Amino acid sequence: MKNVKNSIYAQIAYMIGMGFGFLFIPEIILPIFGFDQPADVWVRVLGALVLVFASYYYAGASNELIPFLKSTVYGRYVFCSILALLALLGYGKPVMYLFAAVEVGLACWTHLGLKKIGKFNI
Repeated sequence: MKNVKNSIYAQIAYMIGMGFGFLFIPEIILPIFGFDQPADVWVRVLGALVLVFASYYYAGASNELIPFLKSTVYGRYVFCSILALLALLGYGKPVMYLFAAVEVGLACWTHLGLKKIGKFNI
């Protein structure tokens, strides 16, 4: 279970970094990745939401809530697919593939950790 928790804690660190960045300094974070300066509040709303989700991940990992941890794997795979599709269709910049790769890597880490302890049998 330690490997699973470590994978979730890595995800949490990523989420906290992105959440704080989007919430407090999007005018610095977004241009680093080739995106325009934020023109409205929505990127900050996204940052706040990501921080809230990070707290859920922490609760799930610290309490070893296997069904929740499994659901994060599925959710992150879907999120990766959506990011890649948005980039592919031209709605986002190619850097979105990088975000998708980070997400899929972290999701795979959790997935493999759960399989190793017999808690992910698909």
